[in-house]
Amino acid sequence: MRWGAVGARALALAVCAFSGAGRGADAQDARLEALLARVRPQAALEREFTETKQLALLAEPLVSRGVMAFTPPDRLRWEVREPEPSVLRVAGDVVELERRGARTRRLDLALEPGARGLVDAVRLLLIGDAAGLERAYALSFTEESAAWRIALEPRDAAQRRVITRLELSGAGDSARELRLEFANGDRSQVTFGAPR
Repeated sequence: MRWGAVGARALALAVCAFSGAGRGADAQDARLEALLARVRPQAALEREFTETKQLALLAEPLVSRGVMAFTPPDRLRWEVREPEPSVLRVAGDVVELERRGARTRRLDLALEPGARGLVDAVRLLLIGDAAGLERAYALSFTEESAAWRIALEPRDAAQRRVITRLELSGAGDSARELRLEFANGDRSQVTFGAPR
């Protein structure tokens, strides 16, 4: 798998656990902005996750578990603990991927427009910038009682070559599940534990 696809997948998963956004009518915008204010982390945050991947290359789903962390304003860590340990880190415009027994791989986001767009969207999610997200994604937001769902479809063609749709759902002020659809047909479902 290309590094860009691995990096994009991990970045999308890491970020969407913390927040989301969408645009619509004025009343919906107000509800969305209120949700963003509740979901946005104000301090360092960690969440355990379980990810189930449906990959075209595999007959059975691949399940992994780990911990994701965010330290404001721009540091992300996605650590897979099982079955195969790896760590993806984002700091500024540099993404690093570490795997046991392999050299650390680095990506300069200036050289990867698809990954750059996703990282920029991640930053907008984490700071709760609904207007910036509207520029980067076609958004839909639904809310029913305490449950909510945010769907994001990239506007940028380079980003769409990697990921076609993200759906984040939760209740109250907590994201619970993320579903991702990738351009190559792969799908991922991530369930998040409570913040630690």
